[in-house]
Order: sequence, then C-alpha cells, then structure tokens
Amino acid sequence: MERVMFTCPFTGVEFQAFKEPHTKKMFFAHALDHEMFGITWDMERDCFIVPAHMFRHIPTCTPAEAAEILDVSRQRISQLINDDVIPSHIVNGQPVFVKSDLLEYRDTRRAGRPKKD
Repeated sequence: MERVMFTCPFTGVEFQAFKEPHTKKMFFAHALDHEMFGITWDMERDCFIVPAHMFRHIPTCTPAEAAEILDVSRQRISQLINDDVIPSHIVNGQPVFVKSDLLEYRDTRRAGRPKKD
C-alpha cells in the first residue's frame, strides 16, 4: 500500500489515503469525522467513484463561536487547541471544531479551574 496526501476540495482539510496499486482501490478516513471509506477506480470513466454520503454536511464552528458555546475566553480556546483537549481541524489556515465534539466536551468537562500538572 502506498500512502498519499490529499486536500479536500470542499473544506480545504488535508488527509491521508492509502492506495492499493494492484486492485485500484483507495482507503481513507473522512477529514472531519474520521469515518473510513473505500473507493474504487472506474475504468470506463477513468476516475474514482466517490459515494454521495461522503459529501454530507458536518456542522462546524470557529474558535469565536466555540468560546461562546463553552462560555470561556478565546485565549482559553487557544489553550484547549494547543493541549489537544478538543480536536480541531485547519481549514483555510484557521482552526475549526466539529460542533458535536465541542458539545460533548461541554457536557463532560469538570467544573472549576483546571489543575496544573
């Protein structure tokens, strides 16, 4: 298998794919929700066939919106990104959060000021 880097033309998010040269198949995870996909090369059309459900809408939010949702400062959002507490993705050079990940963090986080290690 050969590892190949791609950029999603719709979101601008980079992702890795694994290509099997003998079977003309490629496997990759969706850039935002990491669902695995396998696509096959169509010899007649001379292209990969991509399933339509791969283009579904995944709600996202910016750091400013995340700060509002979590009721914290934008500096705290930057710290959460740097500490890999909430997964973020870079789209057009700016961090973006999958809204469901952000809401899950909001519902499961412990109250109070975080302790330093």
